[in-house]
Order: sequence, then C-alpha cells, then structure tokens
Amino acid sequence: MLVEGVPFPVGLVKFAQFEIRDATRWSESAVLLTGLELSPAGSLHQNTNQRAVQKPQTLPKSRWLWLFVLGFLFNMIYVGLYYQMDDEAVCVLAVQRILAGELPYRDFTSDISPGSYFLSLPFFALLGFAPEAIRGLLALLAALTGLVVQAISNRVMPVSWRYLPWLVWVCGGLATHMIFNYHWFGALFLSAGAYCSMGWLETGSRRWGLSLGVCGGLSFWCLQSDGAVLALATVMLWLRFRPRGLHWVFLGALASSILLWLPLFPWRSTIWNENFRVIGHHLASRRTGFQFRLGPDMVADYLRQPANLVQLSGVLLTLERYTFFYPVLLAGVVLAERRRDVFFCVLCYSVLAFMVVNWPRQTVAYLGYCGALYGLVFCRLLSLVSSKKLPKVLAILTLLQFALNWHALNSRFCIAIQTRSGVYWSENRVEAALMAHLHEWVQLYTPPSTAVFAYPYFTSLYTTEFLVNPTREPLFVEGVFPIERMRACKQVLRTKKIEYLFVQPLVPEAVAEVCSLSSEEFQRVSAEWRTELLEDYEPFQKQGSLTLYRRRADLP
Repeated sequence: MLVEGVPFPVGLVKFAQFEIRDATRWSESAVLLTGLELSPAGSLHQNTNQRAVQKPQTLPKSRWLWLFVLGFLFNMIYVGLYYQMDDEAVCVLAVQRILAGELPYRDFTSDISPGSYFLSLPFFALLGFAPEAIRGLLALLAALTGLVVQAISNRVMPVSWRYLPWLVWVCGGLATHMIFNYHWFGALFLSAGAYCSMGWLETGSRRWGLSLGVCGGLSFWCLQSDGAVLALATVMLWLRFRPRGLHWVFLGALASSILLWLPLFPWRSTIWNENFRVIGHHLASRRTGFQFRLGPDMVADYLRQPANLVQLSGVLLTLERYTFFYPVLLAGVVLAERRRDVFFCVLCYSVLAFMVVNWPRQTVAYLGYCGALYGLVFCRLLSLVSSKKLPKVLAILTLLQFALNWHALNSRFCIAIQTRSGVYWSENRVEAALMAHLHEWVQLYTPPSTAVFAYPYFTSLYTTEFLVNPTREPLFVEGVFPIERMRACKQVLRTKKIEYLFVQPLVPEAVAEVCSLSSEEFQRVSAEWRTELLEDYEPFQKQGSLTLYRRRADLP
C-alpha cells in the first residue's frame, strides 16, 4: 500500500465551503461548493454568481522532498524498542515465509488480507530483518502518509496553517502504537482515499473516481476493516453530496481487487474461510468499549505524585489522541455541516466511518490508526480561531511534545535484549531477564532455521531468532480461535517430530480486556488446550512464565 503515486494538488481549484441555494429542496440538491454547484446531471460546474474561488496552495518539489526526509527521520526514534513484538512479528513472519517459497492460504494461515506482506517483501528482501530495517519500513510508511496529509492540508487549511497537520502527524502519529504492522498501510491508504474523495466530489471525473476505487481495493487487500472503512466513507459521501462518477469508483475497486487477488485465486475457498468468514467471528470475540475515564484517571494519578516528564508524555498523548477524540469528531461534523465545508466533511465522514467499522475495538492503539485524518480534523477546527500567532504557538508546542516523547522513550527503554536479528531495548527488567534466558536456550538447542513451535502468542521468537514455524498457524488465542486449528497443529508437530516447543502463556486479565471471555474462563480453556497440545512433550527448561518443552524420549 505504498502509494508513492498519489497525485498532489498542482493547479487545482480549492473550494472550502458549500451552501444550499434552496433549503426547501435539500434532497434534490442545489448543493454548492464555493464557486461550484451541482448541475442537474450531478456534475460540478463553476457558478459565476458566487465570490471568486481560492486556488489551492502548491509546494515546490524540493519542499516535498524535505517533508519526506524529515518525516522519515522524526519516526526513526522508534527503532529497536522492544514493544508489542508479537503483534509486529505477524507481518514480518509472513514475509519471511514468502521469501522461503511459501504462500499465504496455501502454506500458512492468514486471518488478515495479505497485501502488507507483498508490499513489504521488496524492502525486507533488500535490507533484511534487523530492528533498524523493520522500524525503518515503519518510518517510511509514516513519511509517505505525511506527504498525503500535506496534500490534503494544501486543500483544506489556510496558508498560515498548512504545515501544522503534517507536523502533528510526523511528531506523534505513531506514538500510540509504535510498531510496524498492517494497520499503518491502512492509515496510508485511508488518507489517500480521503484525498481522492475530495477530487471526486469536486469534479466527478473518471480519474478521481478510479483513483478512489483503487485506494479502496488496495485498502481491503491489506486489511479487511480498512477496505470496509473506505467503502463506508464513500457511500456516506455519495448519499450526502450525490456526485457523478460513482461507477468509476466501483470499477476501480473491482479491477484493482481482481488484479491483486488473482495470483491467489487457486486457494479461493481458503481465502473465503480465512479472510471473510473470520470477520464475523473476530468481531464477536472483541468487545472493547471506549473508556471515558481513562484520560481523567491518568491525570489524577499524575497529580498525586511528583512531576515526572516520562509519565507526563503518556498523559498528554492519551488526552490528545483518545480522550478528546469523540468531542473533536462531533464538533468537526457539526461545524463542517454548518459552514457548508465539503472538504472538511470528507475528513469528518472518513473518521466517522472508521469509528463505525472499528466500534468493537475502541482502544488507544486502534484510534491511533486513524491519527492522520483525526489530526487534520483537529487542526481544521483550531484554524477556525482567527489568530495569526496560534499556528506558530501550536507548532512550538507540538515540537516540545515530540521532544518530551523522545526523552520518555530514551528514559524508559534502556535495558538491552540480545537476539540473533540484533539488539532491542526493553523498559521491563523482568521481561529483559526472561528474554535473556530465552536467547540462551535458543543458542544452546536450536541453531538458525531449526523448526520449533512457539505457543500461543509468541510469534516474535521466529522473527528475532530466525527459527522456522512448521505449522500453518502464526499464533493462537485460546478460546477465541477454533480448537480444530490447534489440533491440526498438534498433528503436524507429531508428524514432523518437532523437538522443541516454547510456551509463554498469555495474561488472563489482558485477554479479558479485549475479548469476550472472563479471565477465569480463559484460564480454564487455556489449561485444557495446553494439556491436549503438550501430550507428546515434557518440560525441559523453565524460567518464570517461560517454559521450554522437549519431545518425550519414549516416543518413536
């Protein structure tokens, strides 16, 4: 989903507002963009009776290059952080398996669409899987998303505000979930889709309609929910403004989807089971509502203790990116409609579509995946305050918050963890000690490319220590995944006589927070699963919650 070819606005017309010529005929519309109106056929044409339109802001090519380079460098601060490693490893492991000659659906399970694997493939094939390479790709995605944010900002923001959304994004867009994964591909394409939606609403042309459709096809190819977000946003915008050229959007989505999925067509039944049917099961198992008290509780905890810059960074981030999310979105929708600002409506409706699709997962991390568009809505709201000094003040505050976040990361993540892929830095001494024992076991018993099984949600073992997963399953969440998949893995382990299993149990309370299982029920189910899976194995080494199992010697 690296859309380097996103067309940036050069010589286009910017229309910041629309108005209703006849309020009694809203449904047949007479919806006007400032200087434009919908013709009876649904196309947009200039209305010469309106005031002169403002041309879009344009930037020289060298400025785009500087924005890209700075966006990349700003987001390299996350290199080497040992944070949510097993989530990051899902995509990395899939790329490693593809480079080894395997394919998703044919050789391994993929409950998410495979686009992020294939788009990451050239980068990792060239640079390898060191921590710098993995987080370097994350920084690259952030820099490209920043360019799209700037392109949108050139169309919707006043001149004195035009760089602020870009700065807000590159200084803190990844801070809510600072790992490489498929969601950040989605953030790039959702932003590109919003930009194309503006061109489509403005002109109804084939070029913009096809571009929007292609963004939708690519979004779904990378993650099902991102494709659904862009589809829902497009439907909402069409129902609201009725631009012409909807068939071009559909054609672009259909053609791009056929081309992208065609190589995997022989495994279409597996794709249907893993890519479509799994969505309902996934939604049914996730119930994480919005936590209104999270921000105020963090502020109260911070005020009860001496000032701490490290904790202050987390408090400010939670307030800005989570606590204020719904108030900002609500204010954006109301003001966009009241001011008849079509392009502001595009941003607000896109964020609203994201919230609707992702309603079961209202966490800080998930809301952060919409951070590029949310930042644009936030800055557009602030720009309505007529103050020439405010953009500069906010830019300075944004840079100060970035410096505070950088200081917090350097202060927290300071304990080295050695792996075969390179050195990571942890904030938890217990975790670092466990990983040191793990690395020692790996060095003693499992040379590189040894087939082992990491269970249940321990995918990073394969990617950081260069070990091979012999089964189809990259991970498990007991009680959430079908038990038949675990039994199929057990059969593979028995057939291939896999010598070692590494087990690090999930924390029941953490699972209960994001899944529709109580911690007691999860403990019971996980114990049953583990007993059945480990029938052919016995404990060999143990350190804390980490256990190395070895195949029983009495087995043939």
